[in-house]
Amino acid sequence: MTGALVALLAVAAPSVDVGHLLQSAPPEELGGALASAAPVLVSSLVFQNVVPVIAKGFDGDSAKIREAVVLGSAAPLFAYVAFTASVLGRGGGGAAAGELIDAARGLPEDLRPAAAAALSVFSVAAVTTSFVGAAVSQSEEVRGYRKDDDALNAAWTFAPPLLLALSGRDVFLPLLSMTGGIANPFLFGLLPCLLAWRHRYDGDAEPEEILPGGRVGVSALGSGAGFLVLNAGLADAAHAVSETVAHIHL
Repeated sequence: MTGALVALLAVAAPSVDVGHLLQSAPPEELGGALASAAPVLVSSLVFQNVVPVIAKGFDGDSAKIREAVVLGSAAPLFAYVAFTASVLGRGGGGAAAGELIDAARGLPEDLRPAAAAALSVFSVAAVTTSFVGAAVSQSEEVRGYRKDDDALNAAWTFAPPLLLALSGRDVFLPLLSMTGGIANPFLFGLLPCLLAWRHRYDGDAEPEEILPGGRVGVSALGSGAGFLVLNAGLADAAHAVSETVAHIHL
């Protein structure tokens, strides 16, 4: 994955214009663009599902866990930002709402085959590494309920996503939007804040905090995650109502 990303960035670098990255959309468009991109950003940068496995591997050593999370999340964050900048920094028309930008846009014709090959390798490797991390964490979670049946653990881990993947070729982006807008902010944002608040402040003595910020930090993070969940839920509800109304014939 790293080799493919380096190759892709090397091919794209001569065509990148920093001026394109510094351009800003009008305020009325920026808010809507950020709202539609937020679920994808949240899904792309979620790594908390592997934290229990990391905590178990380091026997609860908070310093080692913190180091692993910070360094382990910095690498994919850099890759994500670098790849996005290499695409958006090149000339070419923007995509319409709901469409994807051609990752090879703005490249000379003689470089497009090399870029396409590097992009294919990078995409498969990125999905594979994400899949491995999610599978390991999910398998560990299932094993907590069914410790003695590896076959059943594997079925519970792999069968649901396999069935979803086989249900249709166009389900990836809608599911990505749904998980990033509702499931991930709730599971990895709102719920941990509620649990941390309960653990820290509902007892007689306040335990040592692994992360700084105190009540203000927990409240801010929980409020932000709650806003994402509420915003996505209202948007989905409004879309469902509009689709229903559009199909009602009076």
